[in-house]
Amino acid sequence: MQAQKDDSDESYSVVTERLHIDIKTAMSLAKASPVYHETLRKDLIESEDQDVKNFVGLISNRKPLSPRNLLMIASGEIAFSTILTFLGIVIMIPAFFAYANPKIIFKYFYTAGNSLLPNPLVSALIVIVNFVISVTMLLSAFQLLRLASETLKEGGLMASGAN
Repeated sequence: MQAQKDDSDESYSVVTERLHIDIKTAMSLAKASPVYHETLRKDLIESEDQDVKNFVGLISNRKPLSPRNLLMIASGEIAFSTILTFLGIVIMIPAFFAYANPKIIFKYFYTAGNSLLPNPLVSALIVIVNFVISVTMLLSAFQLLRLASETLKEGGLMASGAN
């Protein structure tokens, strides 16, 4: 009985060793080629093969979420994205009404800054900071929408494309 256990332990060790070498080889290729890195990620994570899915789940540290939880996460991301979009547009509103004329944006923020601080240098800095904040909010909103889309996809909810 002991000999059989040692043989199976040895065969497990050989398989694990081979897997270890294959992983090292794949990671070396992934470091050298971004295209291979993306291909490897897609092939493993988005695989339809149940054994591959089980293996990725085995080595993954995260607990799988139910589609309901993923839907709630995506809803929160969409709601927060909406808030960021609204705030970003509110800060940049002169640009939308003046066809994105930089002089009007600068004048709007400069006037707002002058009402707070009479120093022109600080007012110019406020204009730049406000603009950067609004652009950052809008870019963050778009990134959140992308994450929400991936979360919905992971939960099995995909929008069908127009044919």
